[in-house]
Amino acid sequence: MSVWRRKYFVRLFVAFCGAVLLLAIGVVPIKKLLPADRIYHQDFIFRVTSPSSFDDENWRCFVLQQELDIYQLARRHTSELCRKFKIISEAATFKITLVIRCPQQVDMRKRWAPLLSSYVEHRQSTEETRTRATAPESSRGTEKGLKDWLEKLDRKHQQLRQNLEILQAKYKRMAAELVDWKRFLSLSQPPVDLADFEIFLSAIPLTENGLADCAEWEQLQKKQHSLDRELAQLDIRSGRCFEEKELQEIKKQREKKDRERQQLQKECAQKKAVFIRKRQQQYWPQYQETLKKRMRKNENLMAVNAEQRFLVNEIIRNHQEQIDLARSLISSLPTRNPNPSSLLSSGFCPRLQLPLPAPLIMDTLSYLQWLALVLLGLLGAGLGVIFYNDLISRKIRLVNTAPPSPLSCPQLTNEDEQVLAVIDPEQQPYDITSTEEINQTEGGWTPQYDQAAKSLITLRDQVEVPAVLITGMNPADVSPRVVVNLAIALTRRGYRILLVEADVGIKPLAAIFEQTDTPGFFEWRRGEIWSSQAIVPSHLPHLSFLPVGTASSDQCNLELDISRESHRWANLRRNFDLILIYAPAALSVDSQKPEEIAVTHLLDLTDFTVVLSHDNKDISLLINTINSLLENHQSRFEGLILLKS
Repeated sequence: MSVWRRKYFVRLFVAFCGAVLLLAIGVVPIKKLLPADRIYHQDFIFRVTSPSSFDDENWRCFVLQQELDIYQLARRHTSELCRKFKIISEAATFKITLVIRCPQQVDMRKRWAPLLSSYVEHRQSTEETRTRATAPESSRGTEKGLKDWLEKLDRKHQQLRQNLEILQAKYKRMAAELVDWKRFLSLSQPPVDLADFEIFLSAIPLTENGLADCAEWEQLQKKQHSLDRELAQLDIRSGRCFEEKELQEIKKQREKKDRERQQLQKECAQKKAVFIRKRQQQYWPQYQETLKKRMRKNENLMAVNAEQRFLVNEIIRNHQEQIDLARSLISSLPTRNPNPSSLLSSGFCPRLQLPLPAPLIMDTLSYLQWLALVLLGLLGAGLGVIFYNDLISRKIRLVNTAPPSPLSCPQLTNEDEQVLAVIDPEQQPYDITSTEEINQTEGGWTPQYDQAAKSLITLRDQVEVPAVLITGMNPADVSPRVVVNLAIALTRRGYRILLVEADVGIKPLAAIFEQTDTPGFFEWRRGEIWSSQAIVPSHLPHLSFLPVGTASSDQCNLELDISRESHRWANLRRNFDLILIYAPAALSVDSQKPEEIAVTHLLDLTDFTVVLSHDNKDISLLINTINSLLENHQSRFEGLILLKS
């Protein structure tokens, strides 16, 4: 089993243990603090008087009808009965079990008995109706009796329909009144010409201030009446007078009186309007309080009306069933010598056995308790995983905070510790696409790379998913075949390896993997593509390849802010165990080539640096030179891989 699979199963086991532990601790408080549900089981046992009429289809239709009847009765008594409603039927024993789930705090004993008694009465009335309809001694067994019965049912049905229409009209009228009253309640000023408000004001006696205003207004009206009498007397005088001088004088007096009358009439209208408006504003809040009382009364009446309409609909449905039954009986009568007793044997009407058995009551977990338990389990699993990750990260922090090893110090005394492996680049060069050939090879090149692979694997003790930069002081010394074979050696140990090409010049890895060089690494760093769009899986298991791509002008700038790429690198590390970055020119960048400047940022983006060099060079001088170059960068020098000349 590979390392990442072991880690996955360990985390899964830790999450399971955390969930079980937290559930064991919290199940008792949840049961005590949160309300539970209560389940009622009631059995109804029927007996069949004519077994010849029984079949599965008749029993299924009968059970569906009982389910509908019980559901309607449950809705009539209380809505809490219908949270979970289920009917379980047994055709072998002619038994129907009613299962109702309701909150534990609801006292169902007061509502269970009325529900059962209503259902028993409904069944008895149905059985009695069918017995009367099919009894031989009954007059309804004949065609004439059935037709008379059907006619009475039709008349009653029409009357019920009319009553239902009246109830519906009352309900609509009350609903319209509620809408108007709600609109009046939202107004701060009374509307003009509101007849109901005028009636309300007329029933309120006048106060002292109101009487004074009214007296003033009535005094103006009396003056207006006196002016009207004077104008009438002037009209009489003008009719009896024949002298022109006197007529002119009467005309002047009349014009003067008319002006006074108009002024008085205007003043009287203003006084009246002010008196009425003042009285309306004074009693408008009181009228709104009256409207609130009317609204509450109307809402109660509407609720009663809804119940009445529901009951009328139930009665209409029962009458309709009786009408359908009568019509079916009439249609089933033979033309000659009708035998009503045959109707009794042809119908399927089981009878309810009384008395009913006592209900079975038991408590169970409510939906709220189940939800709390699920959330508690998820919380326990999350805490378990967090605890496990904290242990791992604590171990990593201890390694990172330890004193630097002699390998990372510029003054080195042991050069052999800095040499990871010695490899012959010309020995066993394989095509990466030939998976079968590589897997069958057990000797030759494999021991040469084992030492370097083991050294790279130990880096995972310091960083969980290390990013290793493979470069050289001379780009020509960095053989792409060595890098590929090193990645193969790591994958053969079960590690998930990502091989990244950062060679902006020749791009040899893209040719080895037979892939295009764009889009790739630089596009992913810019956030233009997802890593899943750029990474290409190889023919070997656990080995993936990321081509180089094309660097932008911003990435060729030495002042590029690489901190914005941290979240992309963190997401990339989640899918692999080790990342190898092939960048032969990272330590020997030509400042005249902008595309090579983009590679220098890898010295701060990677965790470790491994340098490839030929074995004919001065190793001590080479190590000191590399350490001086990496002194101002984040990447740590891990060691050398020497290539045989």
